Amino acid sequence: MNQAYKKHQDQATFRVVYIREAHPEDEWKTGDTSRLGLGGVINQPKTEEERLKVATGCKAKLELEPPFLMDTIDNKANSIYSAWPDRIYIINSEGKIHYKAGVGPHGFHVDEAEASLKQLLQEARSVAKK
Repeated sequence: MNQAYKKHQDQATFRVVYIREAHPEDEWKTGDTSRLGLGGVINQPKTEEERLKVATGCKAKLELEPPFLMDTIDNKANSIYSAWPDRIYIINSEGKIHYKAGVGPHGFHVDEAEASLKQLLQEARSVAKK
């Protein structure tokens, strides 16, 4: 994702939206999540402050460069975009969905999303030339 961001950040707006935790110990019993570098077990955040702490740790651990946003604790963005556990969207300048990836992590194909973005940018350049 960082490569696509670096390549296209001057042509498109990138945002990573952190939604509800995908593998919280208090819901999924996945064991120690210290691999995320967040200090051991992660429970589903109950407040926006708790979610911000986990989101900040996630961004740092994954070394994500695009600007990071956080869904509200009532999960509004997740509900609107069916984003859980993770998903890539490309939204055109009219606010319409141009590309919607499959549900991650198996449907999380940055190369496919980048191809869609390139197509959208080419279409926009063609319209601008007319």
